[in-house]
Amino acid sequence: MSSVLAAAGHELILYNRDTSKAEAVASKTGAMVASSPAEAAGKADVIITSLADDAAVTEVYEGDDGVVSGIGPGKIAVDTSTIDPDTVHRIGAAVDGAGAGFLD
Repeated sequence: MSSVLAAAGHELILYNRDTSKAEAVASKTGAMVASSPAEAAGKADVIITSLADDAAVTEVYEGDDGVVSGIGPGKIAVDTSTIDPDTVHRIGAAVDGAGAGFLD
């Protein structure tokens, strides 16, 4: 997905819990690598996440330096993970509480 977005001219800010994976993609796309989900969310207008499970989504959104602590009004978070609807509602409410929009 990141390669397609970069090829279309979008500036990318990447975060991966495994920094080496983000750096490998950044070297191919010219993207910036963020040190935390909060940093990525603070610098991007649209945040797209695709994570393995509910625990990963919870960590990335609500953990220390998570998306919720960096996102703000006028921004949009899009989560494409296959997770429990209760997790989606909780994360969506947290993002909404930060003044941003949330799409699942």
